[in-house]
Amino acid sequence: MSLFYEIIFENGKTLKYKVEDNPVAEIWVRVTKEMLARPDCHVFENQWSHGFYDETKVNIVWNRMLKHIDKWNQLDYSEGRKLSMPLEYDKNEDYRDLLNRLHETFHRFEEEMSENNLMMESYDANPLAQLNVDIHTLESCIFNKNMITVTAGFFLHSNQKPRLLPIKIDDPSLYKYWTNQSHGGLYLGYHTIGKSLESCWNSNDVELVQQGMVRPQLDISNEVILHFDCRPADEHIYAQIHTKNKMQAWIEKNRLEEYVDLSDPKHTPGYALLGKLVNEMTAPEADDFFWDNKVVTSRFVEE
Repeated sequence: MSLFYEIIFENGKTLKYKVEDNPVAEIWVRVTKEMLARPDCHVFENQWSHGFYDETKVNIVWNRMLKHIDKWNQLDYSEGRKLSMPLEYDKNEDYRDLLNRLHETFHRFEEEMSENNLMMESYDANPLAQLNVDIHTLESCIFNKNMITVTAGFFLHSNQKPRLLPIKIDDPSLYKYWTNQSHGGLYLGYHTIGKSLESCWNSNDVELVQQGMVRPQLDISNEVILHFDCRPADEHIYAQIHTKNKMQAWIEKNRLEEYVDLSDPKHTPGYALLGKLVNEMTAPEADDFFWDNKVVTSRFVEE
């Protein structure tokens, strides 16, 4: 018998993944089954997808961000930290620093709320949470105009008090299962407020590292990432080493050695592989599909 994870979308299509036999996947199955067993289990509202560069889509995301910022600036929470961004997207501008600082406001606010055991009444009421999703969507698109990958992610949620979720990564050896993504892979989601070291490198966020705000992944939750790629399947084997070398060069160039140590397992780049796609979908097909469709439910099946 093999275990499969089925992801069902609003148009009725199902993506089916054969679950991997590794310790991280084993833990993920446990926490996900525990969540699926709850009566109020549902897909959380902040689903996301990152795809190929498309200026029309970029402008749609940009305009959504303007609305989130306007909503945030009208809330009492924004006292002393109003946000702003240009009213129109200019394809000739480099918005890296702007997006880094917008994300930093989200990061600080969410940690502040967590430390004080506060919670906004709903996800929809939190414009910074919505802004954060669109920031990452925009970054993946405009800073990777030659993008040949498509990714999408979601997680399951419940209002019941967690019993098992999430599970802390107490064994550093688990990070050896982190790898670069390849086509058709189902990967463990980051599910952490903030940015990993790899994400800081990718967005050139030197300031965040210097402020001690790097947040490596320390938990295993039910969140997953679906990855589709135009590259040959074997290229990802060498990509992780290449990424790690470039990250180390970036650390040395910006003199960040006193803030982070890339030899620490928790800063391992990539994601843990949980499963492999059984049915077929190309990266261009996935790009269109995830823009138009949302996940409505998921389930495990044994065959």
